[in-house]
Amino acid sequence: MTELGHELFLLMVTLSQLRDSERTLALFVDAVDAWSPDVDVSLAGADQPEEPEPELLPVASARQRFAELRLRFRNPPQPGIVELLRNAAQMLALVLDKQARDAEAERRQAALEE
Repeated sequence: MTELGHELFLLMVTLSQLRDSERTLALFVDAVDAWSPDVDVSLAGADQPEEPEPELLPVASARQRFAELRLRFRNPPQPGIVELLRNAAQMLALVLDKQARDAEAERRQAALEE
């Protein structure tokens, strides 16, 4: 496993312990963005100017689309880096999906207790 692969694995383990999906998403973006000076990682959104052909990675599970990550490379990416980040985005979607299901279960439980 590459150093970045190992770091991503540890990050995903840590993020899986959180309960707040917004915080989870923000921490993921900040951590991945900090790892390499050759790539900027941000959430794709309307407040960002369009760049020619950015690499966009969906953060989506079978149940829900949570976000889209925008990758901007300053230099050509190292072999395998886009695939590694794509896999990390898919793992992030699973973490966010579990957080959403847990939050829904808590809301239902609270409604039953009322």
